[in-house]
Amino acid sequence: MHHSHLIVLIVGLGVAPFVLLYLAIPNLRQARKLKHPVDPSELDTCIGDVVVVHGVPEPLKELFMRRARNRHFRVLWLKIEQQEKVSSGRRSHWATVRTILKKTDFWLHFPDGGRIYVHCRPTEVQDAARQVSGGGLTTGSSRSVQSWLPLVPELTVMGKLIRDEEGEGIEPDGKMGLFFSASPPGQAAQKELYKGYAQLAAAVACAAGCVGLAVFFLSHAFKP
Repeated sequence: MHHSHLIVLIVGLGVAPFVLLYLAIPNLRQARKLKHPVDPSELDTCIGDVVVVHGVPEPLKELFMRRARNRHFRVLWLKIEQQEKVSSGRRSHWATVRTILKKTDFWLHFPDGGRIYVHCRPTEVQDAARQVSGGGLTTGSSRSVQSWLPLVPELTVMGKLIRDEEGEGIEPDGKMGLFFSASPPGQAAQKELYKGYAQLAAAVACAAGCVGLAVFFLSHAFKP
């Protein structure tokens, strides 16, 4: 391998661990928070904090999504990304040129009574359904990517607890955002934990690869 190519590879592997750590830390933080859902009776003491709650969603308005054969089903949140293929030299990638969001705020009803208002502005939807249309060899250089959260029987929500004239509600937090999952809090925590550990393992592997290549390069660069 040419020295310049090797240096580029070493630099790339050197940067990758930091990127992976940057991605892993929020997932591990979310996993820790998801393990401790708040009892509805404790909400009064948590205003301004990030909380995890679980219950039955009741949308404020009906929101439908159409699938094949004109079948419709209800959703809480739908994102449609119109993408175009952008070429740069020999490489190409998909760039989003337009995003359409359809969503409805909802009440989250607790199993033992009571409810809380949720502002439907999620920054992360765990295991969101996804469908890509177009982008193949016969469909040109544009495609549509749809992501959605069906109206599930039960929902886990993690976000900032607020209180206004309408009562208590949950909205996106400045650091941790607003998290939705169709899984119970414990299962949602495990998924985020596995994701974070996988990213940490990849970071360690990249760091080891970077060190190995650097040693190889230096041993050959200064070889008499």
